[in-house]
Amino acid sequence: MNILVSGFGVGDVNGIYSSSIIINGYTSYVKDANHYIVYKNENGPFSFTSAYYIVKIVRTNGAIPSFLYCYKTEDIDITNAEWISLRPQRSGENELGYVDALSSSSESSESSESSSSSASASFVVASGGAVTTDGSYKIHTFTSDDDLIITTGGPIEILTVAGGGAGGGAFNGAGGGAGGVVYTAEYIASADTYSITVGAGGVGTTTTIGNNGGNSSFNGIYTAVGGGAGGFDFSNVTSYTGFSGGSGGGSARENNGAAGTVGQGYAGGAGGLPSAGNTVCGGGGGAGAVGEDSSGTIAGSGGAGLYFSQFEAVGGSPAGWFAGGGGGGVKTGTAGTGGTGGGGDAGSGGVAGVTNTGSGGGGSSANTPTSGGSGGSGIVIVKYQFQA
Repeated sequence: MNILVSGFGVGDVNGIYSSSIIINGYTSYVKDANHYIVYKNENGPFSFTSAYYIVKIVRTNGAIPSFLYCYKTEDIDITNAEWISLRPQRSGENELGYVDALSSSSESSESSESSSSSASASFVVASGGAVTTDGSYKIHTFTSDDDLIITTGGPIEILTVAGGGAGGGAFNGAGGGAGGVVYTAEYIASADTYSITVGAGGVGTTTTIGNNGGNSSFNGIYTAVGGGAGGFDFSNVTSYTGFSGGSGGGSARENNGAAGTVGQGYAGGAGGLPSAGNTVCGGGGGAGAVGEDSSGTIAGSGGAGLYFSQFEAVGGSPAGWFAGGGGGGVKTGTAGTGGTGGGGDAGSGGVAGVTNTGSGGGGSSANTPTSGGSGGSGIVIVKYQFQA
């Protein structure tokens, strides 16, 4: 079967192709189930006065997409096609009046082999970070700033986890909040270089409030917010309330925990003062649950993180779990434990969150001033199919 290529005009978009949708990141105008016109090229909006346009037609042979190219379109029959897009003519490309459609499974084996060969180019090809193969998928793990270089675009899965906040120090410190988590099941990436930023964990301190975790980002498209530091109680130098962040830090004394970022994490837990001089602290918020409030002389534990089974092989604590909150401290009583996902326990010198999980640090729980645990650094993970 051949596909006829004919003229294209503004009226086709403004009139017949009036229903707008987004297909593979392009603004697209739909006529019906078999006719798609895309109204944006790789470098910006179309100039309809340009001499030629290329139509990229994606046809499905089973579950494998394949690509064809031709010029100018008005009314192309693309039955069984998934989508098409337009871009300006590139140097060295010849004008065509017709293109051959890919064969269906009922056509000759020779055509099928040609189709399969063309289809293989449709899988994502990329480099950058630590690369792991999982069956027909590749996983790129980034534990420090780097670039993901995509040479053949397509759908990718992205997990972005920010650095966790530090636990509170001094005598009694609250748990640090976990870094925010942004999960994207499918992002249609084009061939390009994508900047990856991995947030550091917030550094714990002794007599001042600790630091929030750093933000993590996938090329500025998806940004996870660093976790909030936990509050603390130390003589006349006090900062009872934790800091807000991706997940909020817990608080000391009779103060509510700090807020998390909507869609990325939860609030920290509240502190208490069951008796004079005995500050009890709340746990840091996790990406999956709020930090626990203190209760009597029992400090709050950190909120649980989130579980991603598809990333068990490359990270998490335990495997696949990320962004648990830090445990809250207490002067006299029971200290809180870190939330599932790498959160640090409270103790005489709070325990640091697990590296590259985005977890919060544990608060200080001692009779002498000690440091809160530092937050765990963040991580960015990208997964995609690279073969059938």
